[in-house]
Amino acid sequence: MDELRRQELPGLRVVTSDGLAVFYLALNTRPRVEGRANPLADARVRQALELATDRREIAREGLHGFGQPAWQLVVPQVFGYDPAAPEPPYDPERARRLLAEAGQAGLRVRLSLRTTSPDWLERILARQWAAAGIATAVERLEAQAYNQALDGGRFEATVQGYGCTTGDVGELLSFILRRADAGHGLGNGNIAGYARPEVDRIADGNLRVFDPRERLEMLQQALRLASRDLPY
Repeated sequence: MDELRRQELPGLRVVTSDGLAVFYLALNTRPRVEGRANPLADARVRQALELATDRREIAREGLHGFGQPAWQLVVPQVFGYDPAAPEPPYDPERARRLLAEAGQAGLRVRLSLRTTSPDWLERILARQWAAAGIATAVERLEAQAYNQALDGGRFEATVQGYGCTTGDVGELLSFILRRADAGHGLGNGNIAGYARPEVDRIADGNLRVFDPRERLEMLQQALRLASRDLPY
């Protein structure tokens, strides 16, 4: 976009539209990572990272205005989106207090990404988190090693993206929020190791509910629970 603007090509018109992709930080919620106690297993630590993240600055500065801040895992066009969900505040001081309460003052988070991926978002996150006293180590991995780390739960945090191409939250629930169940093809994208029985119940049962209002409430409830637990 910067290059197109610089050239000022005659007759060029840039057209944009809303997309389905939501980019988010995946946080490993397992009790231990590579044999060590995992501070991110504490929901207070995950909440502190959320409070230390300024989504609006990322959309404005990192994406040059070609993105919208998101606080749900789906966009408004997807069935199950909750328009009443409040926007989380950007509050690094409150994040500091939460970390101290959790015994994690001086937290250090390892952000993993592929060697071929740009790191502009990781750099913005590191700067924002520093205001809350959170240190960041950026780990670059070859594609195979990166995928193995995610599949094996051997990571702390990483940026991911997902788009509900069916236009229905049930797809998201079954893929990244459902407890992993390889035998039934469920939770294949749940790299966070997230597990909550009520979310599993909604993921498994929502497609058997034929009243659209009832089903909408179920899907929104699952998103609310995920927003509270913050695996993503």
